Amino acid sequence: MRAAAIRGLTAPATGRDLVLVALVVLVGVGLAAPTARAAAPTQAAAVPADGPVALSVRLGRHSDKTRFVLETTARLRYIVLPQRAPDHVAIEFDALDWPQPLTPPGRRGLVAGVDPRRLTGGRMRVGLRLDSPGRIGQAFSIAPRGGHLWRFVVDLVPATAPVRSGVI
Repeated sequence: MRAAAIRGLTAPATGRDLVLVALVVLVGVGLAAPTARAAAPTQAAAVPADGPVALSVRLGRHSDKTRFVLETTARLRYIVLPQRAPDHVAIEFDALDWPQPLTPPGRRGLVAGVDPRRLTGGRMRVGLRLDSPGRIGQAFSIAPRGGHLWRFVVDLVPATAPVRSGVI
């Protein structure tokens, strides 16, 4: 067997040899394909390719709060905008790419809907429509761990009166 491998160019090809050659060719094509796809032009994003990208958005209903979680590729810089109405909260992000296929969750807990809106300069504003008066209890980021990337979290709590200054 070893002699046949050494003089492989002079020995006739067997079925096993052809399968090995086919696998080597397929692996070579597979390794080259991602490079070719990466070089292909894509739709222009409002944020540079190395900026944060929203990967998933979810809502969690707890006994004392409703949690909004936005999972992203990087830590986000944000400001919670002053609350102008008791049934709406808005957060503005310095830079965030929110891909079109990323669908905000439906109604859950205090949240009736999630409204992402692209602003100029790559900024993004995410509005949270509330079913009843509420306010932000806390907003924070969680570093990657447990199989998750960066997470931006907002805990919404019921409020009996409108909150006029919601900047955290």
